[in-house]
Parts: sequence; C-alpha cells; structure tokens
Amino acid sequence: VAALVAWAALPERVEDRSTRWRRLIARGGRAVGLAVWTALLGTLATAPLVAATWGRIPIAGLWSNVVLMPLLGACTLAPLLAGAALGAVHPSLGAPLLWLASLPASLGLDLVAWLAVPERAPCLLWSPSPGELLVAHLALALALVLGRQR
Repeated sequence: VAALVAWAALPERVEDRSTRWRRLIARGGRAVGLAVWTALLGTLATAPLVAATWGRIPIAGLWSNVVLMPLLGACTLAPLLAGAALGAVHPSLGAPLLWLASLPASLGLDLVAWLAVPERAPCLLWSPSPGELLVAHLALALALVLGRQR
C-alpha cells in the first residue's frame, strides 16, 4: 500500500489527448495498464518481505490481481458497505446484502485456490538478508521516483 500511495503522490506526466476516440482508447489503455502496474508494483514492493519470511516469491499475483482486484472490488464493495450500514440499524436488514457480497468473494477465493496450484503459480526462490531487504526497498523507491518523473 505504501508503494502505491507513494506512486500516486508523485507528479504525473501530461499527455496529449486531441480527439475523442484517442481519449477513449487512451482511457481504456490506462485502466488496463494501471491494473497491470498496481499488480506489478504490489508484487515488487512485497517481494523482499515475502521472500524473507517464506524463502520464495509467488508470482501468480501478477495475473490473478489484474483480474480479481477490479472484479471483486466492483462486485463486493457496494453490497458489503450497504449491508454493514443497514446491519448497524438492524442485523436482519444488512444480512441479505452481506450474503450477496459473499457470492463474488467466494468465487474469487475459489479462483485464487485454482490459480495457486503449483503448475499455474511458479515461485522464485530467494532468502534475502536484512541488508538485501534494505537495498531492495531502496531500489524500488528510487525506481518509483525516477520512473514517475519520465
């Protein structure tokens, strides 16, 4: 999350958007690019800590997050928040919406379990030292700053 917030806080470059069609195409391309970028950035930012803890870095998140995060966020967040708000008034009011939010969440968990099969989820093996952890995160921070300024 810190890497994503740091990336979002850096100034963005300005692009030329002269025609309506170019704007629509650019907007769709940016949405896909942003999904891929956030999955990649999240993986890179957490990889050293994950590797230090478990000795490997699963890379299935690169493709599963691109699909699951937008899908689950769009399908579960609204009924979950509405169910929680109504449930604060009376539990029976919020229960149907919470159940509705559980359907895509359950489907998402099933998909994650399917993607986690070793044949579909290769891992990179790495057990970094504390010094390597520091260097990896400093390199990521520097890459974020330099990449955003281009």
